[in-house]
Amino acid sequence: MKRAILVFFVITIALIVRGGAYPATARVTLAPRVEVQPARPVAVKDIARIDGSKEAVRKIGAMTIASGPMPGKSTTLESSYVRLRLQAEIKGGVEVRGAEGVELVGRCLRFSSQTLADQAEQFILDHLPQDGRVYEVLIDRLPREVVVASGSASELKPRLLNPTVKPGPKSVVVDVVVDQRVVASATVALSVKAVADVLVATKAIRQGEALSSDNTTWDRRDVTRTPTAVTQAEDDVMGWVAKRALTAGALITTGDVAQPYAVRRGETVALTVTCGCVTLRTTGEIKQDARAGDMVRVRTAVSGEDVQAKVLGPGAVAIAR
Repeated sequence: MKRAILVFFVITIALIVRGGAYPATARVTLAPRVEVQPARPVAVKDIARIDGSKEAVRKIGAMTIASGPMPGKSTTLESSYVRLRLQAEIKGGVEVRGAEGVELVGRCLRFSSQTLADQAEQFILDHLPQDGRVYEVLIDRLPREVVVASGSASELKPRLLNPTVKPGPKSVVVDVVVDQRVVASATVALSVKAVADVLVATKAIRQGEALSSDNTTWDRRDVTRTPTAVTQAEDDVMGWVAKRALTAGALITTGDVAQPYAVRRGETVALTVTCGCVTLRTTGEIKQDARAGDMVRVRTAVSGEDVQAKVLGPGAVAIAR
């Protein structure tokens, strides 16, 4: 009798050592859907609630049952597969219940096409110049949705392929940064349209004719392809002269006009000569037409020599030494 009892205990201990004889039946209740880390081992505890002894819960829960799918992807674990795996590796009664299949979904961050496009649009608007023009950003092509593995921190960082922000077609790259590392990028194709109140000729303007309210007007137009159009944000150009003949309805650009001459050839002007703290005032004869700020040749009344002087304005030039 003692010998039979001893044999029973030896067999029981051997079964426990082999890994799985539990005095009570363990119960595994499968969840219908769980999010898991992509490409990482998935344990039973990740997909089910386990009831049983403390040792049974620990051992069954730590058992690897699958590998997580890629971010945003999914796969299904059938309950029959889970049952067979548990029966093969766990010795003892294990009841599997709950969902007929567990959908494993790779944990991820999703950035929709519209979210990426909105980021690119706002980036462009924030970097356009404040020059009196009204800008409109048009999305030419939406990017694909971006799906990446999740992390503790994430953000979208737009950047330009071309550092210059101006009207016309543009490509903005939106980097997806997770845990301070760029993990994906999307390119947004867009166009920047510019509209402004610009100066337009209301009638034919001859070369050399001054601009005025009689021959020009302000009109709102698309200036996307005409960045040099004269806008109301520019300096007042009324009184400036046409450098070439302009037709009625022509949009006037900064290259079409120039300041009127401040001095004319043959005109006698006031000449100021400054040398250190000494200033001499005399007169001189202008030898060429010039505008304010230009350097001009002047023949002085004192010596009759030609000198270079800066045009200060109508009737005044100066030399500083």
